[in-house]
Amino acid sequence: MKDEIIKKLSAISAEEQFTPVERPSEQEMYSRSGRFIIERRIISSISTGEATAAICMRSHPRFRAFPSHTHDFIEIMYVCGGSITHEIGGGTVTVHTGELIILGKDTHHSIKPSSISDIGINLIISTDLFELMLNALRHDSTLNTRRLDALLGRAEGDRFCVFNCADHLEITNLMESMIWSVVCRESADGYILEQSLKLLLCYLCSLPEEQASLAAEDTYTENIKKR
Repeated sequence: MKDEIIKKLSAISAEEQFTPVERPSEQEMYSRSGRFIIERRIISSISTGEATAAICMRSHPRFRAFPSHTHDFIEIMYVCGGSITHEIGGGTVTVHTGELIILGKDTHHSIKPSSISDIGINLIISTDLFELMLNALRHDSTLNTRRLDALLGRAEGDRFCVFNCADHLEITNLMESMIWSVVCRESADGYILEQSLKLLLCYLCSLPEEQASLAAEDTYTENIKKR
């Protein structure tokens, strides 16, 4: 990734500048419910100024542990530098530079503190948009959607998938382009961002099986068949 982008992402964000006394809890910042469920409308409003945006991108806050929570959306975290460790289902999952993790809706996880050089970018995606894009990919027999289908499974349990894409230039270049336009230039075009996400999912579905690690109870398509 270009040094200019890493320099921009390494800067201390306004969210990271809070002292421990001043800083509100993550639940106060991102949730309106009694349980700690991060709400897409709140994240979207903070990131884009529009609560109804179906997709948005933001930097992961560093330096302090992020407590256990769930989402009402699909989340993709791409690691631009260093590594970021998630705690999911009693185990730890460390995502390294050039890798990404996709977390299904309602997956419980926490994140360990990261240093200034541990840089993660989050894509916040509505489940409706994710399912719509995935449905379009299912019609292409050359793409393996099983791993992404599993993120929409209806069974109880934490669903996530880690993709080792550091050596796939088509994916790293696409992520760099998305991060440059949205986070660095702050000039995101919703349509372009959606089309970039669709292309990203297409690339992920074409990766060999050994370059993805899946943890899920069932898949969306299998669940539909059961019903």
